[in-house]
Amino acid sequence: LDLVNTHPDTNFVIVIARENAIAELGHDRVQLVHFLSGMTNEKSQYQSLLAQTQKNFDSDKTFVCLNRHPRQHRINLVSYLLGQNLDSYGIISFRDNMIVPSWLERVSWELNDQQQQTIKPLLMLGYEKSKRLLLKNTLDQVDFFYRQNSFNNALNFDMSLRSIYQNCFIEIVPETSFNQPTFGASEKFLNSVYGCVFPILIGGSGLVKWLSDMGFDMFHDVIDHSYDQINNPMDRLCTAIDKNIALLSDPDAAKQLWMQHSARFDRNVEFAKTKMYDWLRNRSISEFRQVKWKI
Repeated sequence: LDLVNTHPDTNFVIVIARENAIAELGHDRVQLVHFLSGMTNEKSQYQSLLAQTQKNFDSDKTFVCLNRHPRQHRINLVSYLLGQNLDSYGIISFRDNMIVPSWLERVSWELNDQQQQTIKPLLMLGYEKSKRLLLKNTLDQVDFFYRQNSFNNALNFDMSLRSIYQNCFIEIVPETSFNQPTFGASEKFLNSVYGCVFPILIGGSGLVKWLSDMGFDMFHDVIDHSYDQINNPMDRLCTAIDKNIALLSDPDAAKQLWMQHSARFDRNVEFAKTKMYDWLRNRSISEFRQVKWKI
């Protein structure tokens, strides 16, 4: 907005791939045109990707939670999952090269009095456990693919993640951004669609609603997404887990619900391959046509 303020006689049209940017860029001389999304990268590869519709019902896992880059919300997420002793029910990947003595020295989030009492002990306990967390099935393979010139996320799904999705029925998806007013969905959410798992999104407030409004089935009757409208980031993160902890810790229930709703995963995959791109494209065209060049 500094640029806008230094040019008082100029109108600005900003083409952006983030949602809810009006919260940060709102100005009477700024108009937004949303263009594409993190989900539209590698379109042709994802459109030809086979979904993981076959599940291993002998698996003792309910969920997967993949955390490659140790952003602070992911450190908190892994710490909270481990503090709640959910690691025995999930496949959790995590690597943090900046290991410090305790959670207090690693994360800069401020906690209110209630969070200090109820959440902080679990985060500290979980962070200690995270330093001993065994990494399975993901990081070595992912790092190998990142070093290849031909690497792409769809290839990573096929070669490295497919076997993980075969053994899980829910995904806790830690998106790229979490604390900011703006938000977006990336290949991380798209992988959960192709992995045919129930999604719990660790992303910006309003992300679930945006995806649902677009046309994705977010399984509101299975997953409690009430966390999506919580502004406080720590409360949003913990509520996402707390409201769904019964299902996360019950493999039999997760399998039963998956079988009950299996056809809905197929419809989500079909939407991701076709109508998702149409929806995003049509919105861009509509917003561009509404631009007023003289305000």
